[in-house]
Amino acid sequence: MLRKPKVLMSDKCSIKTNHRRPLTIRRKYSLQEPPSVVGGDRFIPTRRNMRNTFVIGDGIDTCKRNGLEANNDHKSKTAVLRGPNGRIKQQYRRFMASTLYELPITTVDHDGLTKRMLNFGSTYHRIVARPHDLISSSLDYLRVLEDVQLIGDTSRSGHYKYRHIDSAPFRSLEAPGILNDFYTNTICWSKDNILAVALGTGLYFWHPSCESGQEFLRMNDERNPITSVSFCEDVPELLAVGTANGEVVVYNIFTGQCFYSVSEHLGMQVGTIAWNKTTLTTGDKSGQLVQHDLRFDRNIVADYTGGHLQEICALKWNPDGRYLASGSNCNTVCIWDNAMPRNNRNSVNPLTFFSGHQSAVKAIDWCPGRRGLIATGGGYADQTVKVWDCNSGHVKSSVNTGAQVSGLHWSRTNLFELLSSHGYPSNHMSLWKLGNDPDLEHVKKVPGFGGRILSMTVSHEEETVATAGSDEQLRLWHIFRSCTKSPSIGLFSTPTFGVPQIR
Repeated sequence: MLRKPKVLMSDKCSIKTNHRRPLTIRRKYSLQEPPSVVGGDRFIPTRRNMRNTFVIGDGIDTCKRNGLEANNDHKSKTAVLRGPNGRIKQQYRRFMASTLYELPITTVDHDGLTKRMLNFGSTYHRIVARPHDLISSSLDYLRVLEDVQLIGDTSRSGHYKYRHIDSAPFRSLEAPGILNDFYTNTICWSKDNILAVALGTGLYFWHPSCESGQEFLRMNDERNPITSVSFCEDVPELLAVGTANGEVVVYNIFTGQCFYSVSEHLGMQVGTIAWNKTTLTTGDKSGQLVQHDLRFDRNIVADYTGGHLQEICALKWNPDGRYLASGSNCNTVCIWDNAMPRNNRNSVNPLTFFSGHQSAVKAIDWCPGRRGLIATGGGYADQTVKVWDCNSGHVKSSVNTGAQVSGLHWSRTNLFELLSSHGYPSNHMSLWKLGNDPDLEHVKKVPGFGGRILSMTVSHEEETVATAGSDEQLRLWHIFRSCTKSPSIGLFSTPTFGVPQIR
């Protein structure tokens, strides 16, 4: 049973938000495969051999553009070609032509042209849509835009900008009673910069403007600790809470009221929760995955079956909300298509699965700079981070980290940077960058943990990384930016979450 939560408001510290918008879901569209045309009595030059002045953008920052492109003067054109962005423009044309026309990159020159201007006979292969691919035809054309980001990012061009990263947290908080369970996810940042922390049967909120945390919720049953928390990104005042006995409740943190509840997991620990706009996906100890639409009461949108036989410990939706990745204790990662047809029971089978790990997969994150790329991390018996290409199902990169992987996060501000958190035996964080192959190249190791890292979460603006350790310490880090000024509250100031310290 859940005790009525306290309202998150006080005279000492108040947290406000301007996000007050109704629950909505955007309509999805799909492209149909064009009709096949057989034969013909005329020669028509192939579009792949046209000089492409692509209208969907040239992939270069608008602030770097100058008026030379509009100038027909030959010297101006030469300056643009040989200027700071000339190489990027040339590579962009090659990537665009290679992606749109499905040509090997080696057969396309810097102008986006093939060697032959006119093609006769059977050398031309008609490009058709591939609706059954993981990355569907309706999304294929966007892949070239991801490649443009790949070109423009310094980490992929051989000129990676190394920066100073502190080897110590800028703040440390006592977190007594945190659940020492590898399969749980007990910390989460909201879009309004509120950090939710589950400490045993209690749920606390912390904000940078507050000296200490505030209790929001306390479970009546001491044998029913909180095992997962997750904020809704689109409606940041909604927080989903999962427990060891299978209760899942969605709260409005500013009114303290229950907004929605899920009863499909009763008796089974819910260790992970993921939001996709206004739908809620939950996974339990039996391997069951359920998706609910919060606009309707008790409405199961999808029941994901046939994927996992053991405990679900990781759920992650890709950036556009089309594909769901799930990791479990059966050492597999399943990819689910949100647009797949459902039967009478709304049952959905996995689109594909990866079985390359030798231990439980708790760490999962989609690469924001390259569509279809996903990173996964294995437990103590595996200790590897793998980058998969969901289009081909192949491993693009695999590195042995020397420790169990408990969390992964692709940076949204420094594209192709990957942060990993680790447990036994080394208890550290590592920063990686995606190379050209793509290979993961090690950038920085961050030590300083007194126990294994159980969970890791990153604030919405990536200002702060929070880690929860088995040593009952919540540490706050500056990883994705340089810290030039030390905060007034440092490592040796250890405020608590308002509960008695166990030590």
